[in-house]
Amino acid sequence: MKSLQAQLRWGLIVSLAISFGLLWLLAEISLTFMTEEALISRLEHDADEIITILILDPDGTPRLATERLSTVYRPPYSGHYYRIDAPKGILFSRSLWDQTIQLQPVVAGQTLHRHPNGPQDQPLLAVTKGYRKQGHPITITIAEDLTFQKKSLSNLRKRFGWISMVILTGLLTIQTILLKRGLAPLEHTRQELERFKEGQISTLQEENLPSELTPLVQEINRLVQGMNRRLERSRNALGNLAHALKTPLTLLIQTTDSPEVPEPIEMLLHEQTLRIQELINRELKRARVAGRLTPGQELDIPHEMTELIEALTLIYRNKPLTFEFTPPKELRFSCDREDFLELMGNLLDNACHWATKQIRIVFEPGANFFFTIEDDGPGGSEETLARLRTGKRRIDENVTGNGLGLAIVHDILDQYEGKIFFEQSAQLGGLQVNVQIPTDFF
Repeated sequence: MKSLQAQLRWGLIVSLAISFGLLWLLAEISLTFMTEEALISRLEHDADEIITILILDPDGTPRLATERLSTVYRPPYSGHYYRIDAPKGILFSRSLWDQTIQLQPVVAGQTLHRHPNGPQDQPLLAVTKGYRKQGHPITITIAEDLTFQKKSLSNLRKRFGWISMVILTGLLTIQTILLKRGLAPLEHTRQELERFKEGQISTLQEENLPSELTPLVQEINRLVQGMNRRLERSRNALGNLAHALKTPLTLLIQTTDSPEVPEPIEMLLHEQTLRIQELINRELKRARVAGRLTPGQELDIPHEMTELIEALTLIYRNKPLTFEFTPPKELRFSCDREDFLELMGNLLDNACHWATKQIRIVFEPGANFFFTIEDDGPGGSEETLARLRTGKRRIDENVTGNGLGLAIVHDILDQYEGKIFFEQSAQLGGLQVNVQIPTDFF
């Protein structure tokens, strides 16, 4: 998609080009018309002057008092020509030499304008006027070479073109400066959106913005604030629900331990109560996924991972687990902190559950946020791996409270358009989980 600045610039270039083209065409037509009108007026004046100095003998033979005629008609091919047609003869200007001008018959009082070729095939403007003198019809044709006028118009056209290019370049330069200044608030807002997306700021600046842009920024801030309030209310409500259900569930669990309850009913109640508790915990975790609807903070991954590993070490203190984790360098990742901890916590909890003694965590820099988690546990069969690749199911559904919470992991990754892959670890022999999330998504 083209930028707004590029669209405005091209729009102005096209509009200015069309305007200058129309202006050039209008100037061309106007100058040609005005020049030709001036020449026609002068040629008609010359024709009127010639008729006054034309002498007709008694038999109608024409003679011309050339001493009273302009000298421009004397040099051969001077570019100024005349032809006089009378009943008893035809007179030609000396400038025609041995050439002639084609006659276009007219009647007395009629004037005709045309563009014949001259004696040397040069373009001419000819004016033919009909007169009646001493009772005889007289036709006078005056012509002038247009070569000089056409050359002058061509030079003027070139000068006009160069001047237009200079003016157009100047206007485009001014327009570029004005566009940059006018669109500077948009660029500032775009940069703020980048910072907002990365979690560096929580709201967009609303001050010193154009009136056209202020409502948009205000609406974005309002939507984000409303969304954050809804998320916070949802999390608080779910926390309150969990707290409210905790006591009844505890009572149910204690009831199942009572000796008065028959053993089959005790087992059934105990199993279903634990299942209800697990379902509530799972749905609470799902509901707390913020996902892409909220801007995330840029995470300090080494710090978060160190705390998470320390917590898991305490939880699985009965197992001799060793975590191999190298803090990534220059790795940027922005998302909701609780989403990240929920994702990593589920994956690492499963690795801790199945690992014998070693777990490896590797973050790989690149175009996407990519990491792998490996353990030295029993891994999974091809059937199990195929089942994990195609569905949101646990590795071992028979083990209550353990295994890979794939439903939660998939919920989080779906929100961030991420992908998860399962395979057998080539180095540790257990399960290897690969997670990839596009960083340009945030």
